[in-house]
Amino acid sequence: MPHPFFSCQRVKRPTHPVHPARSVDATRSRFAAVRATWLPTYLLLCLLAAAGNSVASTITDFDGAVARGLPTGLRGDLPVHETARADATRAAAIMHVDTRMPVKLVYPDSGEASLYRGKVDGYPAIFTRYADRLDIFVNAAPHSDAYNISYAGEKTHPEVRVLTQPATSETLGDIVLPAIKKTPASTTGDRPKAKSGIRKPPEWVFSIFVHDDAKNVALNDHLSWWIGLIEAMLPAGRTMKIDIRRDLPGITDFAYTGGDTARKLLDWSAQVDAQFPQDEAGVNNKFLLFTDEWVSAGVGGIAHQGGDYGIASAKGHQFLAHEFGHMLKATHENAEIRYNGWWCETIMFATALDLRSNCYDYSDANEKLIRAYLE
Repeated sequence: MPHPFFSCQRVKRPTHPVHPARSVDATRSRFAAVRATWLPTYLLLCLLAAAGNSVASTITDFDGAVARGLPTGLRGDLPVHETARADATRAAAIMHVDTRMPVKLVYPDSGEASLYRGKVDGYPAIFTRYADRLDIFVNAAPHSDAYNISYAGEKTHPEVRVLTQPATSETLGDIVLPAIKKTPASTTGDRPKAKSGIRKPPEWVFSIFVHDDAKNVALNDHLSWWIGLIEAMLPAGRTMKIDIRRDLPGITDFAYTGGDTARKLLDWSAQVDAQFPQDEAGVNNKFLLFTDEWVSAGVGGIAHQGGDYGIASAKGHQFLAHEFGHMLKATHENAEIRYNGWWCETIMFATALDLRSNCYDYSDANEKLIRAYLE
């Protein structure tokens, strides 16, 4: 809505009385001086007038652009002083939406989301559209930190969250348990192959149980980009679903801290099996408890190698992908440090350091292991 004291419509050029004694050049010079004074102020006021409706307009523009067909492009409003990139004075991002991802992402209170691949200002991006929200993960690593732009209908301005390593001088790790046949149920890796009479291959279902202490964590900062990685590795004909669950007594209020961490994982997986019996013929399940706190001191997660159950902390943005990686047979040994102007860690690196950034990617060797497991 235009500001009541001014309008951002086309402005007529100021008129000046004609003085026969003055030359045309003198009149133009005077107008140029006036324009140099009022034009920057006018543009700033127009920007401020539009900012209050930037979230709604960006979401509407996104929906309209996608509806017209892909690929498509649009401009998305940003907070002027809070952008994650070096050109922080810019108030808009150049967005390119290329393809829709054939993935089911289901939220308990918001229904199914639509995910898209594309770019923002030339960087790879994942767009997640659900309910009255649009979340955009932008991977600027290793040149800069990755960041997430969130447009929420209830908020006046978009929010930009920079995704950095945990602020600690300690090295951070996880607990990897050896592969076992039952955890306590048989693991996906040990299940029999689908019978020849079943035409459709089993669907991969990744169930993420958001712990009660993590209700206010921005889950998409940890999730959307990982979905993009796994979807790209799926063999032809295989499908995947990500099922977000909350408020489940015995599961999302589980006391995961303290005591024997391995035993805690075993007890939690028993709770999951009791409430969610697995259909071995039609679904391959993986279950993860997503927590706000450390699993134990300096430990960001725990999982069985090639198993079905894990716990991951929100303290690091790669921890969720790391524990799911173990369940899909990825290993620490195959991780790597990449350098392209700065160092970044691939997802399965054993000890995260805050000096380095996140690559938000699996190494080529781990990708090969995951692809083989997903077949």
